Amino acid sequence: MVEYDIPVERRFAFYKALSRFKEKERRFFTSTQSVIIIDDKELAWKIYHLAKRYGKTNIWVATKLNGEE
Repeated sequence: MVEYDIPVERRFAFYKALSRFKEKERRFFTSTQSVIIIDDKELAWKIYHLAKRYGKTNIWVATKLNGEE
């Protein structure tokens, strides 16, 4: 899971870069306003480094507790 905090003035550029990244990787991942949930650690680190260029970011290992896939 990658959590990010992008300043308002850099958000447009970040979301444009994220959109290009998704097209390039051809992978779908769940995204909310400030969190991207993905089950691929290598891809998560790439997203982390992308977000880091635009603002603050953290990367987390999360466990789904309800047992559903």
